[in-house]
Amino acid sequence: MGFVIVVAGMLYLLISLGVVVWAVSYARKNGKSAKRWGWGAALGMYLLVFWDWVPTVVAHKYYCATEAGFWVYKTPEQWKKENLGSEQFLKESLSPTRLGLEKPSAERTWMTQRFYADTLRFSVLLPSLTVEQKVFYDAKTRNLIAKSTNYWKGKSGGVFAMGGSINEFRQALVFDWSNRQCDIEGKSTTDSFNQFVYQFWKSGEGK
Repeated sequence: MGFVIVVAGMLYLLISLGVVVWAVSYARKNGKSAKRWGWGAALGMYLLVFWDWVPTVVAHKYYCATEAGFWVYKTPEQWKKENLGSEQFLKESLSPTRLGLEKPSAERTWMTQRFYADTLRFSVLLPSLTVEQKVFYDAKTRNLIAKSTNYWKGKSGGVFAMGGSINEFRQALVFDWSNRQCDIEGKSTTDSFNQFVYQFWKSGEGK
């Protein structure tokens, strides 16, 4: 996928150089400032693709530092100690189900008959910055067990294989070469959440 992004980037660079050369040539032939037309064409080609790169990177860094994180309100050991003898570990399908919301996008995944995780995703400030919120609940008591907040820059390079809009292709080209999510001590908040929830899911084996 990295190869595809590099090739697309090189192709766009060549097109941009061609546009700049044409702009300079046009300006000289028509008695205009070649310098202004050249820089104007270069800026236009840059903004056409990278117009949201700087604000997205700045906003992503800010939100990752101030709002992203992973929080645990009850460990698996604490929960088991408080619920001795409960028949809660029968597993259900891990296929996510839509919650009937389009914006924000929402999914619910049942880990067992007792536990479920909700995931909500929606854009903030810019279309290229998405917040992902995950919450893990005890369905019987409705108590929140854990939650995470993560921020993603742009779209993944997967759109080149799976298809997408022109803007999604642009975002993949601009942002997929860098780390797109928040890292806390070398681990993404989403990974920390998933690994924590997995402990409850594993409790259902053999039940």
